[in-house]
Amino acid sequence: MSGSKSGVFAGSVDTRFYPEGHYEFFLQVIAALEEKNASLVSFLLRDTFTSASTYEEAQNMLSTTELIADVYYIIAGSKPGQGSVLSRNRTTLADLWSLDAKSGRWFEVETNYDHWQAPPWWDNRRDPAMNHLNALGRANINPDNLFKIMGMKPTINLCTAYTIVACPATGYYNSYVRWCQYPCTQW
Repeated sequence: MSGSKSGVFAGSVDTRFYPEGHYEFFLQVIAALEEKNASLVSFLLRDTFTSASTYEEAQNMLSTTELIADVYYIIAGSKPGQGSVLSRNRTTLADLWSLDAKSGRWFEVETNYDHWQAPPWWDNRRDPAMNHLNALGRANINPDNLFKIMGMKPTINLCTAYTIVACPATGYYNSYVRWCQYPCTQW
């Protein structure tokens, strides 16, 4: 569930795990079906690619439309500083985490867990990915180097299905099916 609208934005959907587990997810889906006004997360992303003509419009659509389930939308615009992780609850935006040039934060790493909480000890992919990006440096970021970092353990793991690398400013987009040979341990 990802794509790119050249010159406008690229986006992807990432699973947002429920603190209470599958039971909470089940209750959310039932509530959404009863209300009959919630969008499927993938359909909303598709509709956003179809109708949004700016990064800001895309961010607004993905932030405000009622959903059938919690999710993260990761979006990148075509202009410097345009990049966000939208942590969505079913009915509201839980958090908007955007790039911030003033603080020097030139990237965000989303790995299925809320960024304001510590990742679980058994699945910390975020910190190693951030360390690799910081070591590489902003000046050396390109599609090949980004793809290499996304393929380093533990950022890639047995649950990694695919990786996209996109640059809406240039129209570059590549999607890769991933496989981490067992045992795909962290180290």
